Amino acid sequence: MKNKLITLFAVASIAVANVQGASVGFSNFDSANFNALVIADSSGSALGLTSTAAIGYFSDASAASTGDFSSWNQLGSAANFGAGNFIEGVYGGQGGGAILAGSAFIGQNITTFITSASGTEFLVAMSGLVFAADAPTFFADTNIFSDDGISYVFGGSEGPEINFGTGNQFSIKTAAVVAVPEPSTFAALAGLCALGAVMVRRRRA
Repeated sequence: MKNKLITLFAVASIAVANVQGASVGFSNFDSANFNALVIADSSGSALGLTSTAAIGYFSDASAASTGDFSSWNQLGSAANFGAGNFIEGVYGGQGGGAILAGSAFIGQNITTFITSASGTEFLVAMSGLVFAADAPTFFADTNIFSDDGISYVFGGSEGPEINFGTGNQFSIKTAAVVAVPEPSTFAALAGLCALGAVMVRRRRA
């Protein structure tokens, strides 16, 4: 009997260890009636099935707002669009991983980072929810369709209504990163302008 109790305790301990770790759901639709806030590209077309969504946070949100996404910290794996039904413009996923005491994730706003299939357009949606330490497990769910506390750090302008079989749905757009010329480029352009001005003066003279 004692050995059986020890075995049961060991199995229970393994089961608890397996469920420990953060679990954060992320999506953009209501599964009850499948209404959604469709994600569209800058042209107004729903994002394709190889587009991805992931959750995490940016350690430098101000840089992310300009299109510099180098400070991205992701929890778990990204999810492809389609929400399991091969429907463009919608996604659903589950981010997982341990958030131990002292983790940099703790206190950070749960953020959804969306990348178009082409890898050239993005959407950054910041939730009012924040990450917390596992105790023993942190659970959360962020849904940009139904959450009122979403703010858009990059992209997020209103798109056209899109119908994927359940009636017209509102949409929001991703945005492309606008390349900013390097200082050396500005200097070269200034030099060309100055040279042009000198040539015009000589011709007039």
